[in-house]
Amino acid sequence: MPFAVTGVAAVGCSLLLGLDVWVSGPQPIAGALLAAGLWFLVYGGIWFTTAGRGMGLGDVALAPLLGFVLGWLGWGVTLTGLLAGFVLGAGVGLGLLAFAGASRRARVPHGPFMLAGAAVAVVVGANLWHGYLSVTGMS
Repeated sequence: MPFAVTGVAAVGCSLLLGLDVWVSGPQPIAGALLAAGLWFLVYGGIWFTTAGRGMGLGDVALAPLLGFVLGWLGWGVTLTGLLAGFVLGAGVGLGLLAFAGASRRARVPHGPFMLAGAAVAVVVGANLWHGYLSVTGMS
């Protein structure tokens, strides 16, 4: 993801979320900042440990923005979005290996899966999270 896109998106999201604070109060700010840090640690950690071969810097730049926005909506949405991006990417990667003749060294951009996982989380993340907590007895 180009830095110009993530930068403009970060400014836009900050303005919109600032408007939400002005209207509703500052309750979600701490969770949103923690979620942004979590996403940055996960994606930055992958980038760092693989020396940039497992993840691009554009993905690392997009991660805190998605974490911040999803964190604003709650931890269930945040964690569902984080996991969904990896699950969607893995599914497509396995499909490419099995049906398209791609090699294990094929490079597939991860940014679209991050965005798709975030979209899934916004739509059904809270319900999936509550269902998971109910099934595991942690609710």
